[in-house]
Amino acid sequence: MRRQSLGAISRSICLPEYLTHWLTSLPAEKDVASSIVPEYAQSWDPAVEKRLVRKIDMILMPFMWIGYGLVYYDKVSQTLYVAVTC
Repeated sequence: MRRQSLGAISRSICLPEYLTHWLTSLPAEKDVASSIVPEYAQSWDPAVEKRLVRKIDMILMPFMWIGYGLVYYDKVSQTLYVAVTC
């Protein structure tokens, strides 16, 4: 398989202009993400991180437990159905 240049790839998938500029200006062996991230990097506040993790834990984790419970209930009910009908 022939390796395409980053410029050809960016033209073939219709990227926005700001990403096309980065892709065409970089050499083929350089990582694109490592050149974009420093421009948008912000200082990291441990208090904000703690609040974010707490919010994720309080919102996402109950849904994950409910989903796990439903999957478990489905598996058990199928097993009991097979055991009763056979």
